Amino acid sequence: MEFRQLQYVIQIAKEKNFSRAAEKLHIAQPSLSQQLSKLEKEIGVLLFRRTTNSVEMTHAGSVFVDKAQNILDSIEQLKQELDDIAHMRKGKLVVGSLP
Repeated sequence: MEFRQLQYVIQIAKEKNFSRAAEKLHIAQPSLSQQLSKLEKEIGVLLFRRTTNSVEMTHAGSVFVDKAQNILDSIEQLKQELDDIAHMRKGKLVVGSLP
């Protein structure tokens, strides 16, 4: 499972359409479909029911999207905290002085 696959599944769930999701993700629709199929095969669960007119999440898909969103939120929070430390907005300051 890859970070980008989490993003792909979340976008498909939001758009309920592979073409629109691919457009928002700036990738080709066949590539998006392949990545989703690869992920579903890896985890052994179908995340979306596909028909010619619609895309619907399965129960497993709904659980996956919730957990994936939590993971992406945690990653974003981690990036923000590290940025704050790098730019000295947060962190530990050690001050030394001579007697």
